[in-house]
Amino acid sequence: MKNFVVILLIIIFFVSCNKKETSSYTIIPEDTIHQNYPETFEPKKDTLQFCYLSVIGKDSLHLSYTLYPTDSVKGKMSYDNFEKDGSTGKVYGIKSGDTLKLTYDMLSEGMHSLIDVRFLTKDNKLYEGITALKQKNDSTMIIVNNKSVDFESGRVLSPVKCK
Repeated sequence: MKNFVVILLIIIFFVSCNKKETSSYTIIPEDTIHQNYPETFEPKKDTLQFCYLSVIGKDSLHLSYTLYPTDSVKGKMSYDNFEKDGSTGKVYGIKSGDTLKLTYDMLSEGMHSLIDVRFLTKDNKLYEGITALKQKNDSTMIIVNNKSVDFESGRVLSPVKCK
């Protein structure tokens, strides 16, 4: 009986190791880079997908988002910092004129946080907004004054091919 159980476990192990991974994304052809492929992988009319990257030394900031016809925005953002903890999470919000007004719903060092972020779209690039934030509650930081956002001191993100 012991041999039967051991053989059965070995068979289960090998069968599970040979399963092919299925990806939850699709490769977007370069000529359709600005079309959105949502979770159903069927393009929806009038949605646009954008991807941007900033690299300074060994630190990087990556933002990818979908812009919907209602000017709503949903996407992902990650800060990868060399020898420091980074953060990764989702962004959502609106595009108002040339400004992305987003909430960064992120996880860093095991802590969940919501942080208001701003990006200015100009000359096919994104300019990260730097401004004072205040603590709204234990996990939420909001912008003190929307008129005081400085887009000249932040990172500049260049467009990249969406993955």
